[in-house]
Amino acid sequence: MTLDGQLQRIIDELVSKDFVDHSASPGRSSDLRGLRRSFLDSQVATPGYHRVDELIADGDLVAARVTGYGTHAGTYRGIVDAEADRPHHA
Repeated sequence: MTLDGQLQRIIDELVSKDFVDHSASPGRSSDLRGLRRSFLDSQVATPGYHRVDELIADGDLVAARVTGYGTHAGTYRGIVDAEADRPHHA
């Protein structure tokens, strides 16, 4: 399952409206809005794609193992792209 490109539809379809992220980034809300923002920030900073490797549900608890593939091309969680500060010569 690829999340990028269909992110909004997939999150709305698969994630409960009362979702709580117990490992939200500092300064990020732990609700559905924060989850959307985290995925969008990741897409901008590390263009590529994400793959859901495992999705395990037990009652109302769900755990996912997701692998992201991309190139660091922007600031993500305070980490700046190493290439951003290098001078570029033509």
